Amino acid sequence: MIDVAAGRGIPTLTMRFEAPDDWDPADPDPYRSFGTAVHAALADTRTADDLPASLQRAVAAGDLTPEQAETLQGRLGPMIISPALAPWFAPHLDVRSEAALITADGHSLRPDRLVFDGDRIRVLEMKTGKPSPKHEDQVRAYLDLLRALGHAQVEGAVWYLSDGQLRPVS
Repeated sequence: MIDVAAGRGIPTLTMRFEAPDDWDPADPDPYRSFGTAVHAALADTRTADDLPASLQRAVAAGDLTPEQAETLQGRLGPMIISPALAPWFAPHLDVRSEAALITADGHSLRPDRLVFDGDRIRVLEMKTGKPSPKHEDQVRAYLDLLRALGHAQVEGAVWYLSDGQLRPVS
């Protein structure tokens, strides 16, 4: 911290006197709000058939506009029925969204989607931003914890919603 009372080291401030045209003071970070809304809609989506109703609930709650929901249905709908993502959205699965995994030292980890398919557990982390190695490390931590809890058959992936890319993690 800088002691400004002493008169030394006063920081210089950079100020803008105009905001971008699309800036909303009530929602200063719309990308984060949009990502949160998309995550919530996907958490509410157990199977591919559930996506339209989940998106409509997000619209009804004011989290998405009807246009955003329509765009998301057109983009995400085909993705979640693809062979790559079907193992996370198939009808016969036991799905847990944002379920807490408790570590040995009492911390909790919350993967976006845990799927139980017989003896196999799959972890899916969904990201609306740019790819990062940290995302794969995050999934790897979930997988390591599940293995430590005695689950031998675990799989994981990071799904980048912006481009549909699915990156398997082991």
